[in-house]
Amino acid sequence: VLYDMMFDAAHTLKKVSYVFVLTGLVIAMYRLFQQAETSAGRESRDRARLEDVNRELRDSQERYADLFDNANDLIQSVDAEGRFVYVNRAWRDVLGYSEEDAKRLTMADVIHPNSVAEWSSVRDRMLAGEDVGTVNLDLVTNDRQTVSVEGDMHGRFDDGQFVAARGILRDVTERNKIDRIKQEFISTVSHELRTPLTAIQGALGLVVDGAAGELTDDATHLLEIAHKNGDRLVRLINDILDIERIESGTLVFRQETLRVADQLRQAVEANEAYATQFGITIRLDEPPPDLWVVADTDRLLQILANLLSNAAKFSPQGSEIVLGASQRGNMTRISVADSGMGIPADARETIFDKFTQVDTRLSRARGGTGLGLSICKAIVERLGGAIDYVSQPGHGTTFSVDLPTRQVAAEPVAPIGPRVLVCEDDPDVATLLVRMLAEAGVAADVAHTAAQAKDMLGSGSYSALTLDVLLPDQNGLDLLRELRGADATRDLPVIIVSAVADTAREELNGSALEVLDWINKPIDQERPAAAVAMALRSRGDKPNVLHVEDDVDVAQIVRALLRDVADVTHVTSLRDGLAAIRAREFSLLLLDVQLPDGSGLDLLEHIGSTPVVIFAADEVEVGAKEGVAAALVKSRTGNAKLLAAITAVVSGGQAS
Repeated sequence: VLYDMMFDAAHTLKKVSYVFVLTGLVIAMYRLFQQAETSAGRESRDRARLEDVNRELRDSQERYADLFDNANDLIQSVDAEGRFVYVNRAWRDVLGYSEEDAKRLTMADVIHPNSVAEWSSVRDRMLAGEDVGTVNLDLVTNDRQTVSVEGDMHGRFDDGQFVAARGILRDVTERNKIDRIKQEFISTVSHELRTPLTAIQGALGLVVDGAAGELTDDATHLLEIAHKNGDRLVRLINDILDIERIESGTLVFRQETLRVADQLRQAVEANEAYATQFGITIRLDEPPPDLWVVADTDRLLQILANLLSNAAKFSPQGSEIVLGASQRGNMTRISVADSGMGIPADARETIFDKFTQVDTRLSRARGGTGLGLSICKAIVERLGGAIDYVSQPGHGTTFSVDLPTRQVAAEPVAPIGPRVLVCEDDPDVATLLVRMLAEAGVAADVAHTAAQAKDMLGSGSYSALTLDVLLPDQNGLDLLRELRGADATRDLPVIIVSAVADTAREELNGSALEVLDWINKPIDQERPAAAVAMALRSRGDKPNVLHVEDDVDVAQIVRALLRDVADVTHVTSLRDGLAAIRAREFSLLLLDVQLPDGSGLDLLEHIGSTPVVIFAADEVEVGAKEGVAAALVKSRTGNAKLLAAITAVVSGGQAS
């Protein structure tokens, strides 16, 4: 029985083991089937996903290809040998080449001769891995026309090897044409407006100063009105032309080292008359004498003129404007403070914009274009500085101009040329005379007593003497008698500048003591310079000036202005100017630039050592051209400034 039970149990276990084995096999097969099914599904899904990615990539490539091909810009890709790898439809349409043409063309086939050097430079820089930035090139079309393009180009590299130069360019042919037309128009406006205005203002100035004889009070008053409004028109034209040149980047700038005190004094003198008509005075808060800035003297004076005229227009009658300067770190701050109406807080965002006027009613009443502050800001920034203001409405405004300070170890050496001795005991009058002569390009020393004057005349070489009659240690006329009795000073030109000049002249009536001119105090600003010019001329031959100018009215004004200074020969063309230079020598060439048969600058290579003063309707960048002593703009140069510049040059000095 036990054996049978054990046998049955063993048989049952065997069956159970078979069941387990079979069950395990079934489960294993099921799992293998599941894994196979999962793997197949995953593979199927991966294939589907890959197909989606490929489809998106193809769609993206097609979109980009369509974008590039239909873009308005000219797109090109050029390999290292200059062959076109790709050009878009706009490139082909603008240049007139087919797709087949582009496959056989190289950059050398389409580059214009005048852009070969530029393209060569751009290509070399790209090969070197540099960022070339904006490129301007001229290309040649299929029908041999010229197309100007502008845009960006960069090199593509693969493992450090240059692959292609890619460029996105714009057709700027029409824009350049419009710019040229605009420049020609501006040039025409400049010449055709500034030249006749120069003649008008010059003639009015001469008549008002009595060059045409004595006038009645009514005639003088009417002419002064005409002259004042002519100045207003000149300022308007200058502002409009300046703002255009600033925007086009063609405004001429020079980098000079300037003494701030000298510039501020010139600004006060130049703008005093304008402020006076509004009942305003300008007070100079003297800056340190050793304060120097890096700037363009004409542009700095233009900035100060705009700020001072604005302050005068918007200040109450009887008030004063304060002009001063101080050093702030490595910058010099020039300030113009008034006690006028002030600037509203909401105007700060637009105050330096073009045609902005805070109070248009007052601006119309007192004149102005709304361009002055915009011009100031542009000029100051070009000079490496900044302009700002603080204002309290109803209590005034202070504008400040910050310019780079220049450290100067010693004062510049005075220009080589004639020197004048100023014998004057009043320090303020002596300083005024020295400045008047300096503006005419003549250096001066000061003696405050008769004894000091005799010592300086004995130890120095002077071309003329200005002499006060009322000196602390000796009567000026007695000093004059001593000088005429000494061999060294017997022929020295003497100009009497005194409060009792008329009385002294009567006292010497009939005397053999020659005096070149008698000038009463207060001093007319132009008289000392003109008298010194006469003195210098009396010590030598009268200089000959060749004036090359196609406008006969301007030529007549210049001839009248220089009649006591030089003999003037006038020609109206480049050809006649060249003939005159070949025929004789001149002391000075006064030169216009725009002549009917060419540029007056072409004469510079034929003049040898003859000094030149350019007197043109527009600004001229002469750079370091040898012999050019000054470049003056007609509408910015009054009679006094022109006379001073010419006097300085023909006297051996340097025009300021």
